[in-house]
Amino acid sequence: MKTILASLIFFLAFNLQTNAQEFLTYTVNQDDTATSLAKRFNTTIQEIYRFNPDAKNGLRKGAVLVIPKSTSAQNNTANSQDRTPKTFKTHKVKRKETLYSLSKEYNVTVDEIKRYNKWLYAEQLKRKDKIRIPVYPNVVISDTQTVDDPRFIIKEEPVVKIVRTPSGKTTHTVQAKEGKYGISRKYGMTIAELEAMNPDMEEPIQPGQVLNVKGEASTESTVITDERFTFYEVKPKENFFRLEQRFNISEDSLIALNPKLEEGLKVGMIIKIPKKNTSIAFGNDELVNLEASIRNYDAKTVALLLPFNSHKITNDSLSNTEERIKRDRVMRISLDFYSGALVALEEGKQKGLSTTLRVFDTEQSTSKVRAIINDNNFNDVDVVVGPLLNSTVEEASALLNRKDIPVISPLSSRKANGRENLIQSRPTDDMLHEVMLSYLEAMHTDQNIVILADDNASSIKSLITSKFPTASTLKKQEDNFVYQNDVSKQLVSGKDNWFIVATEDVALLSNLLSYLNAYRSKHNIQLFALEKTSAFDSEDVSNDHLSNLKFTFPSVDKEFDYENKAKFIIDYNAKYGIAPNKYAVRGYDIMYDTLLRLANSDTYMESLENNIATEYIENKFSYVENGISGYMNNGIYIMQYGENLTLKPVE
Repeated sequence: MKTILASLIFFLAFNLQTNAQEFLTYTVNQDDTATSLAKRFNTTIQEIYRFNPDAKNGLRKGAVLVIPKSTSAQNNTANSQDRTPKTFKTHKVKRKETLYSLSKEYNVTVDEIKRYNKWLYAEQLKRKDKIRIPVYPNVVISDTQTVDDPRFIIKEEPVVKIVRTPSGKTTHTVQAKEGKYGISRKYGMTIAELEAMNPDMEEPIQPGQVLNVKGEASTESTVITDERFTFYEVKPKENFFRLEQRFNISEDSLIALNPKLEEGLKVGMIIKIPKKNTSIAFGNDELVNLEASIRNYDAKTVALLLPFNSHKITNDSLSNTEERIKRDRVMRISLDFYSGALVALEEGKQKGLSTTLRVFDTEQSTSKVRAIINDNNFNDVDVVVGPLLNSTVEEASALLNRKDIPVISPLSSRKANGRENLIQSRPTDDMLHEVMLSYLEAMHTDQNIVILADDNASSIKSLITSKFPTASTLKKQEDNFVYQNDVSKQLVSGKDNWFIVATEDVALLSNLLSYLNAYRSKHNIQLFALEKTSAFDSEDVSNDHLSNLKFTFPSVDKEFDYENKAKFIIDYNAKYGIAPNKYAVRGYDIMYDTLLRLANSDTYMESLENNIATEYIENKFSYVENGISGYMNNGIYIMQYGENLTLKPVE
């Protein structure tokens, strides 16, 4: 815990972004010193000590430091991003070449080279590396080379339009096993074009038939012999991105399989693609691995707005701060969420994603949110994560909507009244109820259904009876208990007995479970809930009983097994010295999903239009439009207790 406090609390205590100061985090290496880091980050030793008081006692390998960005560094970065490249040139690194020499050779900056070759932020340039060189308007990198000087020449750009013309009238003699799809693909034609040029073409086409075709024939086979692949006809409005998502294949791989794609993608084109082998989640959402199709490596800026309440701890000692955090649940949740988000940013960096994180303390106040947005420049922000509370996230959505900046609500389960830029990442309780009822409807045949609901859960009871009008209600006594005899009367031999419970009363729930568990030897009994209330997590409620009754409920997360040595768990433990809690996992999942969606689209909002579902450590994200209020996440699991107290999603 002290590791997290040392790396996070002091970062927040110095007013984060109150004066537009920006920061980055750095993990100390073996040979680092305060002097070397000050030179590296263009800051002073005093500034490093100011934000990292423990560093005065020496730098420890693996420690996380908060480094203030220098004003000159920020200005240089901003200036280098003013122009947009028109195209790129590939350069193979030769011996003794450096980033500096290449920047002079191609008349670009070192930062511009790094921006389009993200791995260079973390690794050194090496001989034989292939890098992308940005070419800006008014200049072009020519293919012209000389024997004496094999370097690419930079010259003024003539406007040249390349037009590919057909090779003249061409015919193709159909071979055995050939079909329209394979022949169309070979010549880069569509099925419609092939049929138009051959109005008398037989169906199916026969070996020996001579067909009119156009274009130059590729060397590609017209017959697929590898069972892992198939032909596919490109649909209207499909582009490379949509094909990447649908078939989980990168653009480079598509072109390797279909060289004609180098000339462009067009509707009706026949291409060779891998057969789909995608796992299916509940609700028929196709889970997509966005890591496999990263295409946008442009540097991004993400703003994180959380109620750290740092104004309450600015003058406190570390020990007093620890006590304050223990008492302040909102502060604690914010720090945990933030710690997970930092791990996601580091993982994104390892994949070549360069992201600037701007952190703001909302102090649980709508007026503070308003001041943050009005007093700071958000024009370069790609997406905002936070704030936490509904009132503050609605305020942020309203203020940033005119700038078309997406605002992601990270934790609230209440439906927010935001604008079209609001993305609610946590499904609402109503959505949980609907998904669970749909599941029960799909599973229902002739089961005996019994309802036990609190008096204040009448709306949930009405939902259940509207779907299952023959369901009976278990009578409660005045002292809010159920009697064993009343439970016994509800059970039907020879049928499955479903008990659907809606209660926050721990004693009532424990009372019911003990009776149901006792009757298991003579009856088939299963327990359900439309939402898992806090009563189910009470120490007075037996997990053995829940397991025996196969308790089934909807959930926004799948409660990850922390014994599983997933990369995130290992990285988090190495960084902070403890296992992540659910808020840290949530911070990681939301931030990592955000980074990958930005890396797979031109904008975050565009990524939502592709109707894809993603899944990470505990959370699933499957966004659907929510009228005028942006998007809602309907990524919901149906969880079930099994043998040996296991808790797994229902297949």
